[in-house]
Amino acid sequence: MDIEASWKEALQKFCDEPVYKHYEENKKLITAIWGIAAAVVVGGLVIAACVATGGLAAGLVVAGSAALVGGISSVTNYALQKASEEGKVDWYQVAIAGFGGAISGTVAASPLGISGQMIVNGAIGGLQSYSTGQSTCSILCNTGAGIFAGYIGGAGPDWNDTKELFFVSIILKKRNSVRC
Repeated sequence: MDIEASWKEALQKFCDEPVYKHYEENKKLITAIWGIAAAVVVGGLVIAACVATGGLAAGLVVAGSAALVGGISSVTNYALQKASEEGKVDWYQVAIAGFGGAISGTVAASPLGISGQMIVNGAIGGLQSYSTGQSTCSILCNTGAGIFAGYIGGAGPDWNDTKELFFVSIILKKRNSVRC
């Protein structure tokens, strides 16, 4: 038995064979699950931001803009990468990337702390890779990339500062609207 050939075969299987082999027949369901998860996370952060900052407008701005930026950047990156690599785009995977980006962007706007950011982004990277039928090697790489992105992104904002800015803007707006 050739040990080198056995290792090469095992490594090739590890890096080439999909872990979840049912993506094609379940891609609509998988996309819907990612969409629901994104809606729950974004909605939860809107509620939390409203409570923390004392107003619906601030909550929508904080969570909505973060989700929008995260979603758009993920969709753009994914679509361009797939189009350049394969010459075609799976729009269900683009939607899944967008939902994952929306979750990541929303979590980045939360005060979870650096550990929370790393855990959530690592989970997003790994789960997206798994749910779209990628290999074990890709799942591990994308989980690591998510953890690293969470580390680079940092701890998230201090909502006490956001609350102060929100109230200062209201006071300035009222002061500027009063005419003598």
